[in-house]
Amino acid sequence: MDFFGGFFFAVLGLIMGSFFNVVLYRFHALPLTGRSRCLSCGNELAAIDLIPVLSYLLLRGHCRFCGSRISLSYPAVEVLTGILYFGVYALLLPPADTLFFLAVVSLSILIFAYDLRHLVIPDHFSYPLAGLGVFSLLFMLTPFTFAPAPLSAWVVGPLLAFPFFLAWLLSRGTWMGLGDAKLVVGIGALLGLSGGVSALFIAFWSGAFVGILLLLVPRLFRSVPFRLFAAGGNHFTMKSELPFGPFLVIGFWIVLFFGVTFSDILALFSYAPW
Repeated sequence: MDFFGGFFFAVLGLIMGSFFNVVLYRFHALPLTGRSRCLSCGNELAAIDLIPVLSYLLLRGHCRFCGSRISLSYPAVEVLTGILYFGVYALLLPPADTLFFLAVVSLSILIFAYDLRHLVIPDHFSYPLAGLGVFSLLFMLTPFTFAPAPLSAWVVGPLLAFPFFLAWLLSRGTWMGLGDAKLVVGIGALLGLSGGVSALFIAFWSGAFVGILLLLVPRLFRSVPFRLFAAGGNHFTMKSELPFGPFLVIGFWIVLFFGVTFSDILALFSYAPW
């Protein structure tokens, strides 16, 4: 792994992160075409306002025209994309696999940020991710070679998603959203049984930890630039909605980049104090 290659992928990630911000903030609200404008004053933004991360730092997080505060989520998405693109490069995959996983990571970033802000996972993001999972099962990530995975691999996604679907059905959407079940289908297809189960364990653990932390320290994430307090005002309560999709994506990222297996999860339990 050379420095220039890693630098290129990191910068590419920053640029793509800037584009993802456009998608995230205009999806179902504004047309994707046209020049970017300040959401407060409506002034058209120039090139100096649109440099990933750097513009935010130079402008000190405020609009150049009206001085209104720029959401921290803009540079956060850009930095996150840069880190994950570098992570894909660091896996040292063949070129075709690298392009494939860049597409997978890009969709997962959109799901992560959109669900965190709007408490919903659009089918426009979850279906393509599941489609990439099907592609990986058909071609085993080998270009131009039809080598379908065994039948057992095809049922992993639906099998892992079934409890989520059941929770959505029985609660009529109050316990779990249907979008989470659709997301798990793609995660299961991409990671397999061991990786998929590991991702779910990580998602539940991290979600429980953050939920308890928010209840114990209600002001902790008051300034977070995403919508976490849908039913609890400015504070997190038992009635607040905490999106589960981002935690599923975090579990997916950890398994994808660090190769966590179900055996590793069991090993953690064996060392637990209980």
